[in-house]
Amino acid sequence: LSAKEGEKHIEVRFLMRGRRMQCTVTDNGVGRTAATARKVRRPASHKSVALDVTRQRLKAMKGRLDISDVIGDNGAVAGTRIELFFPVESW
Repeated sequence: LSAKEGEKHIEVRFLMRGRRMQCTVTDNGVGRTAATARKVRRPASHKSVALDVTRQRLKAMKGRLDISDVIGDNGAVAGTRIELFFPVESW
């Protein structure tokens, strides 16, 4: 959301689906394409591994990570949605 001008909004939701948790994070930022374009200005030595590490951890626990653009009423990108699905054990 750092590149977003105006009102910034993040919504986080958790939903149990049987023995699996679904966590959905939605924002009204500039979208993935615009964010990627901004990353070009970062030093070449910077290598972000957070997304890869998160995917590996979820895969190890038989979970999943989905990332998609939020499309506004005008058909333009109006943010990003991240959905995490992972098993939950009851004690």
